[in-house]
Amino acid sequence: MLTNEQILLFLHNDSWFVPSKSENKEIVTDSDGNKIEVSKSYYHRISDNCKIQIRVSNHGTYMNTWVKHRYDPTLSLQNLSVVFSNRPIEYKKVTEPQQIENEDGSISTVYTYFVVEQYVYKLDNLSIKDFKRVINQIKRLDETTVFTDPLKKKANKKASRNPITPNDIEDKPIPSTNNPVHPRQTIVRDNPNNEVDAKGNILPNESLLHTNKIVLKESQLRSIIREVIHKMFHSI
Repeated sequence: MLTNEQILLFLHNDSWFVPSKSENKEIVTDSDGNKIEVSKSYYHRISDNCKIQIRVSNHGTYMNTWVKHRYDPTLSLQNLSVVFSNRPIEYKKVTEPQQIENEDGSISTVYTYFVVEQYVYKLDNLSIKDFKRVINQIKRLDETTVFTDPLKKKANKKASRNPITPNDIEDKPIPSTNNPVHPRQTIVRDNPNNEVDAKGNILPNESLLHTNKIVLKESQLRSIIREVIHKMFHSI
């Protein structure tokens, strides 16, 4: 069984991830028995032109954090948030407006629309091997690939997935017409129950496939029973 302390220590000690600058830290015990202060969120960015932004944490996504980053989330092939926790996960959609300078030198206040894909794994259902499998999947990402759940075929281990879009300061949805985004983000938003590959193709839902297989078997069974009953009556 995986623990919160294990994942935070792993991320803290992995230089591939950049710890959050937030002052909201957590105290954990390292392998030598020392109490150390660690971040609760860790980041990585694939390529300088912001193809993929990655966040791994023990709590839900705060959309305003993505707006505050130096890199524009509207340009990303994938804005990825992976969460490991046993607690019910909440995410905060409220974002602050940004000030931009117009061509005439005036300042406009605007809200940014974008899409984040949040994957939530329950710690109690995972082993350290499962955790490392997810992390390795993240580390293999490049400018032409996106994250998909490596545990999705295991019903008790797979992540719950949720595409999230931002709200304004009054907690009202920001219109998608506010600004252009990478085309894949729109496909992700419109297909909340299916993962989407890097080319924008909608991937089959493993849960639905499993359900369809069960229905097919039941249908076959009913057909066999009807045939047996039919033969019984005609043989009398």
